[in-house]
Order: sequence, then C-alpha cells, then structure tokens
Amino acid sequence: MRIISGKFKGRRLKTMKDQTTRPTSDKVKEAFFQMTGPYYEGGSFLDCYAGSGAMALEALSRGMTHAVAIEKNNKAYQIVSENTAMLQATDLMTSYNDDFHHRVRELKERFKLVYCDPPYRLTNIEEDLVLLKRSDVLVDGAIVCYETSREFAIPTEIPGFSFIKEKQYPNTTLTFYRFEE
Repeated sequence: MRIISGKFKGRRLKTMKDQTTRPTSDKVKEAFFQMTGPYYEGGSFLDCYAGSGAMALEALSRGMTHAVAIEKNNKAYQIVSENTAMLQATDLMTSYNDDFHHRVRELKERFKLVYCDPPYRLTNIEEDLVLLKRSDVLVDGAIVCYETSREFAIPTEIPGFSFIKEKQYPNTTLTFYRFEE
C-alpha cells in the first residue's frame, strides 16, 4: 500500500499482516479522492475505522490541514501510529485507539470530509450518520463516504443528509452523502 498523490506521493505504508483489517485498494482510494477533491485547501478529515491510517494520510498528502484517525484494533492502531511517524505527520494527525461510536462523541473538531470503512459485518450507515450529526462534528456541506461490500443495501434517505451517489467496484461500493445543517 502506498500514498497515491500529493506531498507524500509514492511513500509505502505498513499494513496488517493478518486478515483482521481489509485495506482499501489503490483503485478505490483514488476514486474516492477524485470524487471529493482530488486536492484540498485545508480542512479536517475524519477516518472513522482507520485500519492502517492510509485514507487519513492520503488526505493530508493532498492538502487537508488536519486528520483524525479512530481505530479500535490495538495492532492496527499501532500501524496507524507507525505510518504517521514514518511520514513525519504526527503534528498533522491525531489518532485514537478507541471505538468510533465512543470517541466521536468526545471530539471537539468539525470535519469537512469523513471516510467510514467499518468491518463489513458491522456496517450500519444510518446509525453512524445519526451519531455524526448528534456529535456535532460535521461542517455544513461535509461529505461522508461509506465503503461497504457490494451486496450491502444502501440507504438513500437519512434525515440531515442528502444522498449524492453510489459507485460500485468488483467487491466494493462507495456511497457518498452530504450533511445539511
């Protein structure tokens, strides 16, 4: 796995050696950033189920000024920390070894771009979006993207959010929502 574009372009990232996390493919990662950017002039990025931290680090590489990565798995969290240090981005990223559903309630920052890639068996888009809204962590117009299995039924009507689009890949679907205060 590597950083695709921006100031950290080409840098390789560590990933988990076992199957406890599922890294986002370069193709899906590039598609996400092409649909939302591809480059940014500041703002904050939230990676709700961070895995290796690759999405948050890619966002920083492309111009986001700060990122928050939340990862519950202890080993994966260690990889997030190592990747952040390797890119010398510790002043740009805050990471938490915690459950997203708990930690998001504690955050004081507001985000303009959010990426959620939960374990496929635990995906609950409606619950997560309602939690993001109630936690007051989204700026008006924030984009929230979910990575799910292709078989997952995508909700299109969630109060406070407008469905933007869905993009399917062989095993994965990216679904985009816009937060509207």
